[in-house]
Amino acid sequence: MKPADIDKLISDIRTAIYAEQSHRKIIEIDPDIYRRVRLALSDLQAEAAEYFQKQDIENYLTVNNRIQTIKRDFKSLFQRRFEKIVAKAIYDIGGETLSPLTEEEREFIEKIHNIIMEEFESFIPKREENKVEKAQTVVIPEKEAEDFERTEIVKEEVREKKSSEEPIETPTPPASEDKNEEQRYVLVMITEDLPPIAQSDRNYSLHNNDLVHIPSDLAAILIKRKVAIPLGKMDQ
Repeated sequence: MKPADIDKLISDIRTAIYAEQSHRKIIEIDPDIYRRVRLALSDLQAEAAEYFQKQDIENYLTVNNRIQTIKRDFKSLFQRRFEKIVAKAIYDIGGETLSPLTEEEREFIEKIHNIIMEEFESFIPKREENKVEKAQTVVIPEKEAEDFERTEIVKEEVREKKSSEEPIETPTPPASEDKNEEQRYVLVMITEDLPPIAQSDRNYSLHNNDLVHIPSDLAAILIKRKVAIPLGKMDQ
């Protein structure tokens, strides 16, 4: 950079410092100021190195003094602006916050905002996915599963038995007094709670110690499975 450009940079930095000190909000500055500072310091340091090699101490000290001036003023501006930027980073970042910032400052505030939000989230208990999945899964208790399986087996056995016999014309007990006539209903005592059993005449809901008349084919199956005990004679 030319000496005039460096003088202009120092003037712009000091103007920005005064503006930042005079306002609570972040003031809009030259969006290229950070690049200008890096370029000025790089050029001045290269110039100072040349003077040092030539043993030109006077010019070396002059250039080095300008380097220190830029660093001192830039640090003052940096501290005032970034103090406000960090304070803004705690909250949601909107256009009003971002508009006066340079590209470098926008990247910085977004980075700090994300770090702050991650720290905030670390204090919030996270939902345990495994528990949610378990809550959404219907678990059938072991006894209910056994009852369901038993019901399905009984239904299947009844269907197989009925398919090989003459169809029953009526679900009500026959009125015949002939003891040798086929008896279609039998009185049984149920020995444990059973799930509902669907039959052609009706659905049976059987419970422990119930005394009920049920179709003989169903009774035979329940007795065979030791969940019913026959009582008395067949209905007549």
